Amino acid sequence: MAGSPKRRRFSTRQRAVMRVGYLAMLAFCAFAVRRAVHIPQDPSVSDFVSEHTSSKWAAAARAQAAAARGKGSGGGPHKLAAALAAAAAEGVDEQVLQRQMRWSERPTSLCFGHGNLTLLTVALDLPQDYVVLMRRNRLLYCARHACRYCEVSVSLDFVRPHAWSKVRAMLLVLSFAETVVHIDADALILNHTLSFHSLLDLPPPYNTSASDIVYTMAYRYGRYAEPRDDSHVNTGVYVVHSTPWAKSFLEAQYQFYHSSIRPEFWDHDAIDLYRLKHAHDFHAHVSIIPYRYMSVPCSHTQNEYTPGDFIVHYAGGHNIGKYERLSKLFLE
Repeated sequence: MAGSPKRRRFSTRQRAVMRVGYLAMLAFCAFAVRRAVHIPQDPSVSDFVSEHTSSKWAAAARAQAAAARGKGSGGGPHKLAAALAAAAAEGVDEQVLQRQMRWSERPTSLCFGHGNLTLLTVALDLPQDYVVLMRRNRLLYCARHACRYCEVSVSLDFVRPHAWSKVRAMLLVLSFAETVVHIDADALILNHTLSFHSLLDLPPPYNTSASDIVYTMAYRYGRYAEPRDDSHVNTGVYVVHSTPWAKSFLEAQYQFYHSSIRPEFWDHDAIDLYRLKHAHDFHAHVSIIPYRYMSVPCSHTQNEYTPGDFIVHYAGGHNIGKYERLSKLFLE
């Protein structure tokens, strides 16, 4: 058509060079992540697992919850000292809690702790006070359930919006973790007695035990709505097993970037596009469960939080105000 812009065409050699460069970048990122994971760390969670009884786990959880709430001080030093003293009085190794708290203030590695389940959060351009409390929220859960927490605080794609760094971060962590739970930075774990393992063994019609990936339904549906084959998903909180299919799916999702035309739904559009092209394959490997199980909305426009819910998610946008609201409602 006259006047239409011409698309730039690359030669076979140019495409090969770009492909090699892309693979080299991924290899370097994977190498960097592996080195970060294997940096000698404080024994923290592994010490808990091997040396402490379940009652001491509970004491540690209560101590960290008190430190995270902070009641007016945002979990400041004097509140932390009081929590540590209370934990020591109940028999918890004070040094273990101190190491954990120090890591929340200034991480020295990509991940903290050990376990066959890994929690992953991509935290980019967030208020530092909130990030510290958010880390303590994750670490508290990991302390009770013997799992690992990993946090990516740098963009893994300097061209695309931050949402795409979540996909790359998931692929990188899957290179050394068996099962990874992605939790958006604006989502918080509120019921620490619940376990992700129970969600991975839901009976029919969900069949989560046979799935490579578990998503929740989008928030447009009601709290008690049941998923259908065409139900849209939310990517605030989801679970991925380290399987060849899951990794290939995430790679395909990443490649669908230029086809995702709605700016606010980048990764959601990519998932929908894959499902349109490979419907049978998608439903054979992916479970979609009601959001009440794993990611309840709690924004000012849609607040369905009920005491006892597992995880709340303040979805939508990236503004300072919502992190202040999250802190006041659930952390301070």
